Amino acid sequence: MPSASATPPAAASSSRSRWLPVAAVVVVATLGALAVLGYWHFGEPGLQRQRLARLLYFGPLAALGLGLFGACWRWRARSTRTVELLARAWPGLLVAALATAVVATVVTPEQRFQYDETSLLGVSQNLHGQGLAVMTTGSLPSREEIVPVANMVDKRPTLFPLLVALLHDLRGYDPAHPFAVNAGLLGLLLLTAFLAFRSRGLVAALAAPLLLLAVPLLTVVATSGAFELLATLLFGWLLLAALDVVAAARAANGPPLAPRLANLLGIGGLFAWSRYESVVALLLVLGLVAWFARARIAAALTKPLLGFGVAIPAVLAPLLPLLLHAQDPGFYPEAGGAVLLGLVRRVRRRARTAARSRWPRAAACARLRSPAAAVEEPRPWRRRRIE
Repeated sequence: MPSASATPPAAASSSRSRWLPVAAVVVVATLGALAVLGYWHFGEPGLQRQRLARLLYFGPLAALGLGLFGACWRWRARSTRTVELLARAWPGLLVAALATAVVATVVTPEQRFQYDETSLLGVSQNLHGQGLAVMTTGSLPSREEIVPVANMVDKRPTLFPLLVALLHDLRGYDPAHPFAVNAGLLGLLLLTAFLAFRSRGLVAALAAPLLLLAVPLLTVVATSGAFELLATLLFGWLLLAALDVVAAARAANGPPLAPRLANLLGIGGLFAWSRYESVVALLLVLGLVAWFARARIAAALTKPLLGFGVAIPAVLAPLLPLLLHAQDPGFYPEAGGAVLLGLVRRVRRRARTAARSRWPRAAACARLRSPAAAVEEPRPWRRRRIE
């Protein structure tokens, strides 16, 4: 006689049929990411660099498409009419436009970060001209033109240079375009701050962008040609999208979760292409969302959402070869190729210090046998007292 707790065959079949599309999407997404990595990996070093430069163009471009699709999906699933949204948002639009114009007028836009901004501008120039994420490192004059003869793939993610390159495509190449992009990003950041606090009243909403402008570093970054403002804006959008998902999942009879998850994943893909540390922060945010919204995540995995998410691993796959490329010692001449700061380096130094204090003779013998270790840390393990 079967036990009362046994799972009915119909329920087990329904559970298997629900998770089969998820498993298929995971397999297809993994194969897509492996195909992208295989396209980069198999080839000589010169061909690998050329393919990586090509992937660093199409990767953020695809992420931009996914982000726009997820935002449009979330917009169509809104519960508030467009007229009501505009009525609530127009003071923020006015404040953001006026504040951006004042900042651009009072603070002169200029390049302030040594090497970073020129590298990003060079990458945007080649994205515009060749569709390759490289910066020109050598050129020769020929027939009244400058002909590039050498280039290299930069170590930075390429979303910001891509936005600048799109502006180059519309208006022609201009070194001032990074400043225009950052001015637009500043306006979006101030508008986002206003809308994030709109539910707390008009006074709080108007105070939020003004408090942001009170941070001196914000105006400095907003009038530069660097990518820090883009990463800040996308991180703010990511947190707001995560809160939107969690609030909908924890509400009784809450709104549909799939459009909110698509918006979150789309913003996350863009955020991953904005800075080096973005992938770690993205994984942390997604893990927290999965934990707090775990009660409704499984029910939200509809076929449209699974179809949307199947391309995300392939879009983010070029970040792995970019991370490996960034370990090239040529990017860190000030340290001879070594990492100046980092958790792994700190742990290794602490371990060596503990070993020297516990076994001083063994440490001294090891140092005599390994001259390279003495070069790396020239300080003696024991200071002699001069009489």
